Amino acid sequence: MAGTIDQLIINAPYEEPTSHWRYDRESRTFILESGRRPAGYVVATPGSKSFDDPGIFVELPLVNRIRPRVRAWREAGYPGVTGTTLRLLQHWRDPEAWEERRFFFCQLEAVETLIWLSEAPPGERQGIEVPGDGGPFPRLCAKMATGSGKTLVMAMVIAWHILNRVANPHDGRFSKHVLVVAPGLTVKKRLAVLELSHMNRIVRHLWEAIRHENTLALTPVFDSEKPIRSTGDMLPWYTGRPWADTRRSHINRCVFDSTWEASEAFALEHHPDVEAWAKNDHLGFEIVYVFDGVVRKYRPDFLVRLETGITLVLEVKGQDSPQSQAKRAALDEWARAVTQHGGFGRWAWAVSRAPSDLADLVHGQATA
Repeated sequence: MAGTIDQLIINAPYEEPTSHWRYDRESRTFILESGRRPAGYVVATPGSKSFDDPGIFVELPLVNRIRPRVRAWREAGYPGVTGTTLRLLQHWRDPEAWEERRFFFCQLEAVETLIWLSEAPPGERQGIEVPGDGGPFPRLCAKMATGSGKTLVMAMVIAWHILNRVANPHDGRFSKHVLVVAPGLTVKKRLAVLELSHMNRIVRHLWEAIRHENTLALTPVFDSEKPIRSTGDMLPWYTGRPWADTRRSHINRCVFDSTWEASEAFALEHHPDVEAWAKNDHLGFEIVYVFDGVVRKYRPDFLVRLETGITLVLEVKGQDSPQSQAKRAALDEWARAVTQHGGFGRWAWAVSRAPSDLADLVHGQATA
């Protein structure tokens, strides 16, 4: 078919283009051709002053060589990528989520191309040399049309980078810094969707999904210098805080940070299901967890040995928060890993939200 364009939109936005309108410079007509339009741009004809100058098409050969390789890499299942990246790509292309959100083909291809350039095996990129500007680090540009969703692609790239940094901290391809340059007020306003608080929630959500779905086994990691510690390792220390003598604790006195802790300690001291207990103070018992992309540590409040032989890690907490939930998720994982190890007996954990719930909470763990 030749002549003028009688149908402007000839491809679906969610699929790779299968046809395009080619402009014939000599006849100044449009011809409908099968296949995707080659990447390129149009420049003015040298010396032309005509207002209807058809211009000259200049091909971008590097882009046209990369496109089919990315397609083949995609169809092969993205070989070479990290487990985190693979889970993200599958999440973005999940048909079951199309009712809530579905990405344009150009958005997915832009992200896939950047990932391909970073993670695909070297053999996949043989002969592809992206020229640089001589600066200290490579810079890649994904050229996208107005209205195609560049801000969303920026969010996808940031999520890809941050999640890989958390999951693969020693992989040199993922820096601990992410630089976002947003020229123009329009883009800066659109980046409001990427405010730190929102981004943190996105990262936490995706990180938890990726971590759980890619976990093959739980294995405890012990301190390389002193893998096993006990209350007997505790050295004398001094404090001006309130304290009380103990009978069932391996430590002769318990120091209280609040009246709530004092009430909990009193209840543990007299509970019939408790064989021994210790406040986790100067013991060095810490749980490692990840929150907002940062590896952190926290110290649970009490360690309790029940009459049944279970070691109960007891946390005293009132108001809940996303960070507290991250702590307890790590504690749950730690307790399951140590129990599966088998060398330290059975471990469990619980959260006391008020002094009045401790008696039933401990009894429930003792009879579980």
